[in-house]
Amino acid sequence: MKKKQPRQILTEKLNEKDRQIAFLFEYVESLKSMLKSQGQMIEGQKNMIRIQEEMIALYKSCLNPGKK
Repeated sequence: MKKKQPRQILTEKLNEKDRQIAFLFEYVESLKSMLKSQGQMIEGQKNMIRIQEEMIALYKSCLNPGKK
């Protein structure tokens, strides 16, 4: 069995580190995408709550036309 040269060992180690970095980069990008989606969902929920509050206020104003 032929002994590996130091340069070949170093190259293999660097290639493995490159693969690890690429994996972590993709992982971070997917987390950022998930956070963005969750932020959009939260904003949508806030808008729904605001609309519900406006609907309740409108309903109450219809029940008591003299008050707001």
